Amino acid sequence: MLRIYPPRKLRSRRHGGAILEMLISLPVLAIGLFGVVEFAILQSNQQQLEAASRLGARMASEWPELPVATSVPPDIVEPIRRKLQAAQLEATDGNIRITVEHNLLFGPTGTQLEAGDLDCPAPAPLTAAQAPAIGRYVRVTVCMDIVNGRMAPNLLKTLGFDITGRVSRQTTTFRYDLKN
Repeated sequence: MLRIYPPRKLRSRRHGGAILEMLISLPVLAIGLFGVVEFAILQSNQQQLEAASRLGARMASEWPELPVATSVPPDIVEPIRRKLQAAQLEATDGNIRITVEHNLLFGPTGTQLEAGDLDCPAPAPLTAAQAPAIGRYVRVTVCMDIVNGRMAPNLLKTLGFDITGRVSRQTTTFRYDLKN
């Protein structure tokens, strides 16, 4: 069977078209890939932040006497920091804020204790309608700077999607349960 091939000039134009299509689609695919990678890293580290919040709430719920007007006790802060540092996160005072709220002394309203220098709004106190259902409680909120705390690499900054200065926050509430 006789095959007829197109002239060389037509074939080279087709190869040029494929290269042009690749040059147009490659940046779009790279942006999508960077976005997926950044989101996956952030979600993984968000779980570590949640685990640190849970650890702090458990430690605070077993604490014999939580203070009223001072900062969070170091025996609650340090395990949270170690948990975050074990996950390769930067848990320094400028990148983290730990808030412990409890209602051990004043009924349904809570007392808030804070540690760390990060600008993170404290969670809204539990309302009187929520607090009686729980009884005596401790609530620990851990806030962390996403970029400086190394929660996400900020891969899309050059394309205008900058997450610098954003804060991730996790809150855990435990019933205060001091076993005598």
